[in-house]
Amino acid sequence: QAVTDENIFVATLDTIVKYSLASRTFQNITCERGAGEAFTSLTAGPGGELYVAKYTGKNQLTQIAESVLMKVTADGSCGVPEWAVLPTFRVVRAMALSNDGLFLFLADQAQDLSSATSPNEMQAIRMTVLRNGFTETLKGVGDTTATEEDIEFQNVVDLAIQESEGGTSASADSPRRILVLRASEDFDGSFFLAKVYAAGLTIEMDGETRSTFTGNSVSV
Repeated sequence: QAVTDENIFVATLDTIVKYSLASRTFQNITCERGAGEAFTSLTAGPGGELYVAKYTGKNQLTQIAESVLMKVTADGSCGVPEWAVLPTFRVVRAMALSNDGLFLFLADQAQDLSSATSPNEMQAIRMTVLRNGFTETLKGVGDTTATEEDIEFQNVVDLAIQESEGGTSASADSPRRILVLRASEDFDGSFFLAKVYAAGLTIEMDGETRSTFTGNSVSV
């Protein structure tokens, strides 16, 4: 789901719906979806545009899941972004757009998948530059090595971006805090909130707070 001052957007596996707060009406947004494809996440931009992650199936050669980004303009037109090279993802579980509309952060299924019989899944945090589609995985220094490695979280359910106190910047080096809400192992009803500090493509962990929620179905 995504919320703006004017609308609420919700994506199910096969449908994208817009609810207008002014007119109190629902409207279906049409995006191309083939057999076996599914919408997995969306986020709204400052100009009324939407970015939607669409799962397209497994690669026939590698058998790795693949997803693409779709863009819905403010007038409701849906298509792939006009980038020279389109990034591909695995399965996107959450997305958040920076307030300046320059960067899209995604929680994407990591390579080292859990057992097919387990409900748990690891996600990496990726960043897409919306001007040209350049996408990179955010990295950080782990506890046991000084080498930068991909930062992965388990069972991510939502992302939020907190801009730097000095204001926004068009540079990828602009400091941002990424708030990662993730479910505990086996989804036992507990959630963790992780705050990470991003400057460029490097993440510095800033602790995790364990919270327990009951009866919640969505977060905004």
